[in-house]
Amino acid sequence: MTILRAIKLVLILVLTGSLSSCNLINPEEKIPAYVEVNKILVSSDYLTQGTSANAVENVWAYADGQYIGTYQLPARFPVLLSGVHKIQLRAGILVNGIDATREAYSLYKFYETDVELKAGETTVFDTTNVSYFPSIKYTWYEDVEGSGVSLDTLPASKVAFEIDTTQAFEGNGCLKLYVHDSLDVLECASNEAYKLPLGSDCFLELNYKCDHVFYVGLISNFSTYTLKNPVIRINPSETWKKIYIKLNATLSANGTAIDHNVWFRLDLGTGGTSGTVYLDNIKLIHP
Repeated sequence: MTILRAIKLVLILVLTGSLSSCNLINPEEKIPAYVEVNKILVSSDYLTQGTSANAVENVWAYADGQYIGTYQLPARFPVLLSGVHKIQLRAGILVNGIDATREAYSLYKFYETDVELKAGETTVFDTTNVSYFPSIKYTWYEDVEGSGVSLDTLPASKVAFEIDTTQAFEGNGCLKLYVHDSLDVLECASNEAYKLPLGSDCFLELNYKCDHVFYVGLISNFSTYTLKNPVIRINPSETWKKIYIKLNATLSANGTAIDHNVWFRLDLGTGGTSGTVYLDNIKLIHP
């Protein structure tokens, strides 16, 4: 073998080895299938579960029980699987209305179905429906329909709440909290106190719109005293919004309380001449 031919053979072997090494380091990428989820709605029986109004912001996706990711709706995301697999979709919310506190809402059932996934193709879920778990307890529900409401104005108030029939989110009425001038504080609470669970998710759902900040919380009742616990400060919104207020931390911090009332406070404070809050579909629920 001449020296030239030997050099050529060495070069060929080196190049072949390099290409093989590259394939090992950078293997051919698998083409994913895609899933598209456009909207998630909530189905409920109004008589037993209250309103189906919701604020589902994102989807938590699973395949065969394995977490894929969380995506803002409408969403399109890759799945590195092919063939028939079980796709599970959970409705995601913003806890306390805060963008940084996204959760799959534990009180909604997840939607699941078997899907045939094909590389490069998209499976579309245009409108997906979820529902509450059937075991959920609806401890308190006030939709402001009928002749009375299950709230009382508290002694700290300088003015009473009203029932408004012109601004309701749905149905015929909503609560109106209005303060102005020297009538600058309004507090109201559920007229019953409720025993609420520790160690499991407890939420207060409600629809609201307002032109002034207000507070939502719990009055925790102990054997010899009561304690007002603000849970969240809600900022003004010109349009109706749905919010999911998580009560777990407040309940844990007041674990020896006998029971709790749901509490609302509107305080004019300084720098304003009036403040109005509308509330509808107040729902206190837990497993």
